[in-house]
Amino acid sequence: MFLLIYSLFFVFFWLNQSVHLFGGDSAEYVTIGQTWSIAHPPGYPFYSLLLNLLRFVLPILKPIQTANILSIFPTVITGYIIFLTLNLLKVDKLISFLVSLIYLFLFPIWLYAEVPEVFALNNLIISLITYLIINGNQNKKYSLIIFLLIGLAISHHHTFVLFIPGWFFLIKDRNQFIKKDFFKKILLIIIGLSFYFYAPISAYFNSPIDYENPITFKRFLNLFFRTSYGTFKAYTGSVPNIFNQILTTFLSFTYLLEDFRILGLLILIIGLIKIFKINKSFFKFIIASFVIHLIFYLYTNFPLSNYFIAAIFERFLISLYLIFIFPLAFGFSYVNDFIQKNIKRHLKNINLKKIVGKSIYLLTFGYLIIVFFTNYKIIKHLKKLDYFDRYAKNLLSTPPKNAIFYSGSDSGVFTTSYFYYVEKYRRDLKFVSFGLINRNYYQEKLKKIYPNLKFPDKNAEKYTLKFINKNIQIGIYTESPIVEGSWAPYGLLWKYYPNEEAAKKDIEFLIKKNIELWNHYQIPKLDKTIANLVQFKALQEAYISKFITFINFLRTYKKYNEAINQIEKIIYQDKITHQSLLNLYLIIHSETKNCQKANQIKNQYFKKKNYQDKELLKTLINYYYYCQPNNSELINLSNQYHNIYLQENQPLNEL
Repeated sequence: MFLLIYSLFFVFFWLNQSVHLFGGDSAEYVTIGQTWSIAHPPGYPFYSLLLNLLRFVLPILKPIQTANILSIFPTVITGYIIFLTLNLLKVDKLISFLVSLIYLFLFPIWLYAEVPEVFALNNLIISLITYLIINGNQNKKYSLIIFLLIGLAISHHHTFVLFIPGWFFLIKDRNQFIKKDFFKKILLIIIGLSFYFYAPISAYFNSPIDYENPITFKRFLNLFFRTSYGTFKAYTGSVPNIFNQILTTFLSFTYLLEDFRILGLLILIIGLIKIFKINKSFFKFIIASFVIHLIFYLYTNFPLSNYFIAAIFERFLISLYLIFIFPLAFGFSYVNDFIQKNIKRHLKNINLKKIVGKSIYLLTFGYLIIVFFTNYKIIKHLKKLDYFDRYAKNLLSTPPKNAIFYSGSDSGVFTTSYFYYVEKYRRDLKFVSFGLINRNYYQEKLKKIYPNLKFPDKNAEKYTLKFINKNIQIGIYTESPIVEGSWAPYGLLWKYYPNEEAAKKDIEFLIKKNIELWNHYQIPKLDKTIANLVQFKALQEAYISKFITFINFLRTYKKYNEAINQIEKIIYQDKITHQSLLNLYLIIHSETKNCQKANQIKNQYFKKKNYQDKELLKTLINYYYYCQPNNSELINLSNQYHNIYLQENQPLNEL
């Protein structure tokens, strides 16, 4: 019966899935699943192979729907395994069921069940290993399956290792667990690991997406250990910063509070106390897994001031939520036991006994309803949000015919790759990854795909710059400047010029073309609900950042009227009042001494002053400098800005 109910939840999740591209790595996985390609390191070969097999099993589905299967199905099955595990641990059956549903509807769990992502399958493998270890303490045959799953886990997502110390505490007879049928278990791990052969096989057949080309042992190890990223770094450019690392670790508690709420955390703490009293080994599993996650967050260093990185961090909370769903269930169960004991002692009325006796079930159900409806308000929008589809098309439609195109951001490269390789959109463009251009295998690959390109000698110094200059007549358009030289804004992209003189000759064309492009683009408008989807907030920031670059380009050449017209179009026509746009709007009117209009803007949009915001302070200082130079507020704001600057540059040992 319970399995049937979970099947209905699969249908519910299916009906609410996203049918458009999503931020982060999600779009890449859709492309991987349609092209026999290899995902970014560590490659996720087990997942990548399943994605490609699914499109043959379910040919009627759209590419995104096919990839979504491997998010929805593992999430729902994980909920069922949580229910079975709680039953093994002697938790009340109805509470176990309700709490397993709470797991399904926690925000990051639900969100990444509705879009293509690797974490749902990772949680399924982790939860299944946990269940089999607990069950296997009575039934030894399960240990063989556990070792096969460990092999699959290695072939899927390396963060499963964060649970190994916790699993160690769950195993009663550790010597027998490892030594009995030792060679069989090693063989089963190897069978699971064998899915990594997908990566070199895919590379051998020249798959369109292939970061490490793992057909040699060294490059295979580079893929496996994420060498180009930094094995345990959050992302390639992550720089160690102890203050940020500590802050990031503790901010995980903020996420927990946001999603579990105060009630959930109180019940969770009660559950931990209950587990400590009745099941020491399971308590050690929970605490060890939690502490190692915190160490992992500390080491990886996610700078959460960046919306895009915050979206990445959100995904790495998914396995943490799997840990805490168990003490949540024990907490509700403990409260239920407490109520039942006191009913017998203090209540005589039979009807009152029945009502009070069921109260904890009503409380658990009420908590589930709150979690469900709060998050459903956000999740229900996924089906209609096509902002990432539009972003990809905007990027690809920007360069002229046959140009060289490069997108360096995850949101850009993964979404454009989907349209380029799967939808066959703008196939005239030459899709070049300048992040890989220095690698010999990638150069050989480009020569086969685009025989008309010109290449420097393999080991030439400043290879990227020389490659660009050899092919400059084709046109080089990238999402950000990548080499020395002159770069001019070109819509959402930058156009390369060999020198400043060449760029200046093109100024009138560039201004006209940029205005044309920005009149065509549509910056995502996010209401308060959708803004909770950090990925879309990050996408809006990407648009705004490029738009501000264009406005500053107009300012440089004193095209103030054009700059004001473009800003007013965004603010008044598109109804987007982003703070950075408002700052620039006020600055331009101040600099041009249009102080009457500047004063109107200040009074309309700058009533609330955050004196800790440096950009806001700079904007107001600019206003007072040009329009009210004798106002004492100019000195006050300047002093405040100076104090913040000193605080931010204070050496760490003085903090």
